Amino acid sequence: MTNQNTIRFVRSIIPVCILLIQSVVTVSNEVHIPLLDVQNIIERLKIEEQMSHEAAVNSVIELVHYYTTIKHGIHGSPSAMVDKPWHAHILNTPMYMEFTKTELGHYVHHIPY
Repeated sequence: MTNQNTIRFVRSIIPVCILLIQSVVTVSNEVHIPLLDVQNIIERLKIEEQMSHEAAVNSVIELVHYYTTIKHGIHGSPSAMVDKPWHAHILNTPMYMEFTKTELGHYVHHIPY
């Protein structure tokens, strides 16, 4: 009976381990926003959205995660926390266009809802 329980446990834990490995691989393929872009986005968020520096940095981190999902073919609606830095990034069109072509392989349009 103990061996059967062990086998059941191992079978149930394998999918979790695979998911964790996939997560680690995904993080290593994370999108990198150039430092100049990041500085620009943070300043716009602090001025136009009255965000604290910490909140602006956290928003940019979430934006990186969102861009990474796009890079890996996962599309969805951005959260409010992501939408604000995305708008700040898009408004500098030359910077945004260069970033999307370099990091994502194509221009990513923003379609408002």
